[in-house]
Amino acid sequence: MQAKWRITPSQEAGCNAAAVLGATQTRGQSGTTPYLNGLLSCNSSWGATHVNLGGQRPAGGPGVATWGLAHEREFGASTVHVEAFGQRLAKPTFQVGARTHLTPRLQFDATVGRSKRETLLSVGLKQSF
Repeated sequence: MQAKWRITPSQEAGCNAAAVLGATQTRGQSGTTPYLNGLLSCNSSWGATHVNLGGQRPAGGPGVATWGLAHEREFGASTVHVEAFGQRLAKPTFQVGARTHLTPRLQFDATVGRSKRETLLSVGLKQSF
């Protein structure tokens, strides 16, 4: 569960700031992990660059700083992205991917990445209402 707050008005050109407060729970484990992130997105003719800084506190553990950096750019009907993210004292995850609209309300996306010497693959659909 999460709540997002757009701090600045949305801008097509320029930068936007937001914050996210939330909590996750892993099935089969007790407790929740609260998190807080600050987000900065800057849009230009080269695409959009996103920077995230935050922290989380796993159940029963100390707080951990988190970060993320991504860039995405539209090429016709598709948008490609490259990103890196992680947490303090851990190896980062690197990913590349693309998304496109199959219909005005249905989006398809695919991402491939590497984390801790493992290959990650994600394929998904997003339905807008």
